Amino acid sequence: MDLVSRARSRTWRKLLSEMYGYDGFGNLTSKSGSGGSLNSAPSMSVSYNANNQQTSGVGYDANGNTNSAGGYSYGYTVVGESLYFKNAGVERSVRGDRPAGKCATICRGGTAT
Repeated sequence: MDLVSRARSRTWRKLLSEMYGYDGFGNLTSKSGSGGSLNSAPSMSVSYNANNQQTSGVGYDANGNTNSAGGYSYGYTVVGESLYFKNAGVERSVRGDRPAGKCATICRGGTAT
């Protein structure tokens, strides 16, 4: 652990070893490891822009809202409130006629369920 309780490395049963890297904002920037072919630890690397936004596989609109990530697309109102997220043609929408935080599934026909 480092000074702010982030894991810097871990070892599992002496078979798997992982190391973690962070930037000055505390964002996870890298993970590497070893452990042989059966227990290999996947590596990853992530970068961030000057606005502290992840740039690897994530897109943003002009207001800094995430508009694409992990195969999903996201939409917002003009004041930045979450409006919908969509994947594979199915849109899940947060609408004003639903209780706060509840989602309705909007299918291609436009029928709310």
